[in-house]
Amino acid sequence: MRAIRSVAIFGLGLLVVATPVAAQGPLARTYFDHGLWALDAGDFDRATREFTSALEFYPPYIDARLGRGMARLGQDRLLEAWDDLERAKRDADDPARKASVEVLLQGVEVTARLEDYAALLAKTNREVDANQVTESAQQFRTALYTGSPEESTDLGLARHEALKKFAAELRALKREAEANQTEALADAHLQQPVENWRPQPKQ
Repeated sequence: MRAIRSVAIFGLGLLVVATPVAAQGPLARTYFDHGLWALDAGDFDRATREFTSALEFYPPYIDARLGRGMARLGQDRLLEAWDDLERAKRDADDPARKASVEVLLQGVEVTARLEDYAALLAKTNREVDANQVTESAQQFRTALYTGSPEESTDLGLARHEALKKFAAELRALKREAEANQTEALADAHLQQPVENWRPQPKQ
């Protein structure tokens, strides 16, 4: 029977149950660490490969799946990022861990909605506004995959206002269902700022 140990995930403020490195296999952990280094360097292609290798050695490695989701987010592969996060949420045994992944999923959705809004603004020749929303989406995307909750929190109100404006524009276009979903996302996002998803070393 495998032993398990608890590790602190400081950014999430949660205590979660994780499988020890011995059970994951040292190669899986090595690939995971290399994936984090590549993510920090902005090398999303390499990060995706490293996290994928970690998962090949140990498929239940939730942190590697989260890492690959964040690397795919950096590559603008939002659907694949979403799939990785959904799988991580499904595989997580701890309810608090599931809830933290749900916040990351919400972050991917916020990114996608902001990019949709920027595209709408550009289509209607409002380039300055489109650029501002695009920049906000990019800053938030960076905060997600680098695990910088402070940056995410600082810009939270601006994202909330952008999503509310997007909802109003959708409503004016008679896209009521999308408007309601966007407005609900804006409110939920303001209440639950994204926090650091990365496991921290034991002190």
